[in-house]
Amino acid sequence: MDGAPNAVEKAKALAQEHAVNVDFQVADIITWDWDAVQYDLVIAIFIQSVGPDARAEVFNGLKRCLKSGGMLLLRKRCLVGT
Repeated sequence: MDGAPNAVEKAKALAQEHAVNVDFQVADIITWDWDAVQYDLVIAIFIQSVGPDARAEVFNGLKRCLKSGGMLLLRKRCLVGT
């Protein structure tokens, strides 16, 4: 899920190129229905920009949308030397 349609289109092209099956969605992280579907793997990249008021709800949602034994991968931007 990404809020930018162009990012989702690029990700779809990369997934197809590598023969990977991924459920891509264009949506808002704040209004996303975290309980609608459960996933084996959720990858959250650059979500540190979520404001402090919504951060706890987003992280709780990330946990809720994982299947039992599922994996959550988090990645943040790291600026070296700045």
